[in-house]
Amino acid sequence: MNFKSCLLIASFSAFALGGCSGEPNEPAAGSDPTSASKQGGKGSVDNAPVPQENSVGATPPARPTVPERFRGLFAMDRQACAEDYNYAPAFQNVRIEAQSVSFFETGGPVTNVQVDGEMAAITLRETVGDGEFTRAIYLAINPDGSVRYRQGKDQPSQNYVRCEGK
Repeated sequence: MNFKSCLLIASFSAFALGGCSGEPNEPAAGSDPTSASKQGGKGSVDNAPVPQENSVGATPPARPTVPERFRGLFAMDRQACAEDYNYAPAFQNVRIEAQSVSFFETGGPVTNVQVDGEMAAITLRETVGDGEFTRAIYLAINPDGSVRYRQGKDQPSQNYVRCEGK
């Protein structure tokens, strides 16, 4: 296991423990949750071998897939599930699909998924305006079906509801 993978695991563990304590989650100092997508970290679903650039007819690696239990529309409260943007919290909704994540005006394809039980770190290539950025989001499923959602490594986690039928 390389150094960056260890940092990812430390960051992921900090998310899990912080969510249980009720305190804001703090990632491990210097952690980079997106490094697993570059290194193919242990536990990653996109560890498929990468074909050489000059390989003719090589099959591209399988795209990472978000497990079914982490997919759906998640919102700050049930009213925001209606996706009525006259209600301000609806702008904070997040839709997670098998191979993409979308927000109000941004989103992009999933590039890495790390799963540990009921917790997931999902890295995506987010398109914002004309630019593309790498972003990691974090989810932990609560016993009641809601999730603790963290928008990035420097953000606190928030409880979100799973919107039924969305």
